[in-house]
Amino acid sequence: MSMNQKEGILKLVQENNGKIQTNQIVEHGLRKEALRELVTEGKLTHISRGLYMLPEASVDEYEICQLKIPKGIFSYDSALYLHKLSNRVPQQLHMTIAYDYKVTGVREKKANVVFHYVSPEILALGESKGKTAFGAQINTYDPERTILDVIKDRDKMDSQIFTDALKFYFEGNNKNLLKLAKYAKAMGLSKNLSVYTEVLLK
Repeated sequence: MSMNQKEGILKLVQENNGKIQTNQIVEHGLRKEALRELVTEGKLTHISRGLYMLPEASVDEYEICQLKIPKGIFSYDSALYLHKLSNRVPQQLHMTIAYDYKVTGVREKKANVVFHYVSPEILALGESKGKTAFGAQINTYDPERTILDVIKDRDKMDSQIFTDALKFYFEGNNKNLLKLAKYAKAMGLSKNLSVYTEVLLK
């Protein structure tokens, strides 16, 4: 394989924030075979089908997970941490997907991801854009949806993370109680929410 092919690919990767997709290579008249050679040489890392990154650009677990699962939304412990509603760095990534979404090429244990499954009707409720510590844009639930998720699954949550989340949210200045009530109604959690609002908003 000519050096020009490999150099051309690496130049494209640099211009594309350290990542590249196979179709972009083809569009620029470069050969896919050169990608495999660059991976063998350790100059690129194969992330998922058709997606490659520079090795040094592969440290952002959130971005890599989002690229592998584009329809997934970061939730629970991950969203709490992103919104500063938890002081604890999650040991695993938490992502919500629709029941009918087929996750291909990602095995939960290997990928360090905990999947939460919901109906397609409420998947997008509270979806927003967030940024990782490395500046990558990802899908995450807003604070209101995140709080309702942890209330819904309180029995499965770490008690300290749960308590901190509610305390930080209700004592913070960025809460939106109207939105919270609206989401709770859509999720059938109005009664569950009122148990906490009566205590925390006194």
